Amino acid sequence: MMAAAAALTGCASISEEQCRLADSSSWERLGRSDAQAGMATTRLNQHQEACAKVGVLPDDRAYIRGWSQGVLEYCTPHNAREVGRKGASSNSQICPGDSGRLFQANWVVGRNIYEADQDVSRLQNEVRDLQYQSTNKKVDAEAQRSALRRIPYKETELQMARMRLLAAQSVPMVLK
Repeated sequence: MMAAAAALTGCASISEEQCRLADSSSWERLGRSDAQAGMATTRLNQHQEACAKVGVLPDDRAYIRGWSQGVLEYCTPHNAREVGRKGASSNSQICPGDSGRLFQANWVVGRNIYEADQDVSRLQNEVRDLQYQSTNKKVDAEAQRSALRRIPYKETELQMARMRLLAAQSVPMVLK
């Protein structure tokens, strides 16, 4: 049954075989895994539809029991910051009580880090492109000079973006 549970948690949809092999503990692990991934309990509806095709009913109570444990792990301030830092969407509405507000606040902190990091990457690429254009013999002389003149401005923008990234990274976690 462990293999069936592992297969259940690793897939976006459940195969007929996985439905047939799932036991109560498999459904509980799947519920926990779905919650840890930030999915609402409505995900169970998708599992029910997939398993209905082979006449299998999921163990709803076991799934909800696992989901209830997993959502507590998802809704931590640290996880919220990581979700935002990865550029993923916030799903704070699944968090119970005040943890939804804390999740959203920490997700915003992480999202700011993500966006600042994206700016740094974009500007690094722009500086590299300008450096390439300024030395590329296939580019006409005026375009080379133009690229050369723009490099210091882009480098300044890059330095400012790096400072924004450092500032975003230094924002403490929201715990209250």
